[in-house]
Amino acid sequence: MKPNIPLQVNPKTWLFNSSLSPYLNSFNSYLQSGRYTINTTKRYVACIAHFAYWMDQNKLKVQALDECAVEEFLTDHLPFCNC
Repeated sequence: MKPNIPLQVNPKTWLFNSSLSPYLNSFNSYLQSGRYTINTTKRYVACIAHFAYWMDQNKLKVQALDECAVEEFLTDHLPFCNC
């Protein structure tokens, strides 16, 4: 089941076609239980979609996620991103 989170076309495609898509319901439930606003939820999910896109572009599997991978995304990808 895909939650009804309004996203722009690219992030929605990135996320729903990614290796992180099976975790989207849990993430959405977490945000709802934290009573995040729809705008905050939308932004957080869009960030996860971008990360998922980067993971897929780099053929990084979920099982390989660690602090080093997140640091690489944040320090090497984001400052120069043109996604």
